Amino acid sequence: MATRVSPTECIRADIDDLFASEGDLGEALEKVARLGARLLLQAALEAEVTEFLGRNRYERRALAREARGRIPQRLRPADGEDHGGADHPGAP
Repeated sequence: MATRVSPTECIRADIDDLFASEGDLGEALEKVARLGARLLLQAALEAEVTEFLGRNRYERRALAREARGRIPQRLRPADGEDHGGADHPGAP
């Protein structure tokens, strides 16, 4: 499985590649300015999302299951008896 890289890191890598490449300086500066603007917007967007969700990228909340209103419980058959079956897959 490929590692997940944030869009901010991808843009930074693109900027680094531009500085490392040889080519027309004017064209490179134009691309760096464009990527710099994208980087600024992407970083602001990621900060807003992190603040709104109250967690970092790919991080789960501590009480995610309870926050969604789910209460772990056992499944019961229609007859109401407990037949000693397995717990619900979503229950801890």
